[in-house]
Amino acid sequence: MNPEWEQLLTRITQNVRAYFQHIEPRPQEGRCRISGADYLLLRTEGLVSAAKEIGRLFGERMVRLALYTLAREMARLDARDLLSRFQVTDPLERILYGPLTFAFSGIGRVYLVRFDPEMKEGWLLDWLSPDSVYVDYAGPSPLPVCEFLAGYSAGWCSESLGVELATKEIYCRAQGRSHCRFLIARPSRLEELSREERFTQEVDLSQAMPVIPTV
Repeated sequence: MNPEWEQLLTRITQNVRAYFQHIEPRPQEGRCRISGADYLLLRTEGLVSAAKEIGRLFGERMVRLALYTLAREMARLDARDLLSRFQVTDPLERILYGPLTFAFSGIGRVYLVRFDPEMKEGWLLDWLSPDSVYVDYAGPSPLPVCEFLAGYSAGWCSESLGVELATKEIYCRAQGRSHCRFLIARPSRLEELSREERFTQEVDLSQAMPVIPTV
């Protein structure tokens, strides 16, 4: 790993770790706070089970939209709070805080395949997750299941850059793949880009850049 890259990730890791270390259960108030913000401690298995039941009652499309929207709005608030708290102004750093927050939240790890900060072709990030926690409880599926991860990454990057972005999971561990793959792009280009061979072919994890906690 490039020393400058590792140094940057180490600094961000230290900040995000400090944020999550300030957890304050206040049962007498019916609250749980992390660095002063109210959080709900939700069991992952319960979230997946509820999503399956919502899907059974209202349809798969409805539950996918609900999970994506929930995660997207949560990420917007997380990004607003953390980036303001640590006074992060550099666009690259603002994006990189997302994967580290992702990992500390227990959602999964992020590996970057491609990154185009100028979005010359309309896409921003092509990324992988080898251990999406959602897949662990959702089980095998003919379709990708990680709408929560997709929504969170879309919300974080949109808030970080001040540009409306969307994310699509191209393939998923639930389908028997070795990892989940996602593409973040402008909404008007996402569907078209997600069908291109360069994004649909499976890549080896060793070819991707880890954006994971270093300490």
